[in-house]
Amino acid sequence: RGIQQGLGSDHLIELLGVLNGTCNFIFDRMECEAVTMEEAVQEAQALGYAESDPSDDLDGLDAQAKIAILSAVGLRRRLTSTDIPTRTIKGVGQMEFRQADKLNYVIRQVSRVAVDKSHGDQVQALVTPALVPKSSRLAQVHGAENIIVTRGKWGGESAFVGLGAGGEPTAIAVVGDLLSIAEDTGVSTAMRFPASESTSRVSKECISRHYLRTPTVLSHGMNSVPDRLKRNGVEVEKTWQESQNSGQSFTLVLTGLASFSVIQETCGEVERDLKDGDQCVWLPILDESPKEH
Repeated sequence: RGIQQGLGSDHLIELLGVLNGTCNFIFDRMECEAVTMEEAVQEAQALGYAESDPSDDLDGLDAQAKIAILSAVGLRRRLTSTDIPTRTIKGVGQMEFRQADKLNYVIRQVSRVAVDKSHGDQVQALVTPALVPKSSRLAQVHGAENIIVTRGKWGGESAFVGLGAGGEPTAIAVVGDLLSIAEDTGVSTAMRFPASESTSRVSKECISRHYLRTPTVLSHGMNSVPDRLKRNGVEVEKTWQESQNSGQSFTLVLTGLASFSVIQETCGEVERDLKDGDQCVWLPILDESPKEH
């Protein structure tokens, strides 16, 4: 309602936010208390922030549905689930939080949808765990808080913050929606749900810098992660190694600007050579809104 009524006179071109309170609570606990993801999930379940099966939250499906609704309401562009590349937060570990802190970032589950007029009114959306600067608005939400930042053609940026998980915040939101329906606030049909407009062009690609982590077993030779990235046309800005308390060593990489698909393809190549249970963890670095490709 804040977007529909408060910003209805503006022409919104981007929505960016943290839309899942469960994931934000989990990341906040991992960041502040250095607990594992499994421990944070159990705590979220005990507090009523997470379901007994939290897959929809962790795998990004809840945030995906929310950004699709916000796209329809705020940008008047209808998206389906297949239009929104969505990545799980599973696999993000304490190593990522330690490195993010050293690099002056935090980790958030980021949801974004934007209209790019320079590419024929193309729409690009995503849901992904990502590194965001500590100075960014998204970094300021903690616990089960959510935030949505809007960018308008004339009004610039606006932000909406509130609790996004738990029985009471959910009940307030549901009752608020029911009251709006009952009162018939007079908002035009087009602003309630702009079903007449649809997305003519959807880009599933965007470009950003990236952070990667993989077991050091592949750190040398032509099959190393840096060499694979270079062969795929990706600039490698920095490579270093870190060890866990268990003694396992990891190779970490920061890349230059690269498309999500190339990074995903490279990580897929790496994982085919890893032993069962090992994985290549990668996170986009969102210093600013990802660039459409």
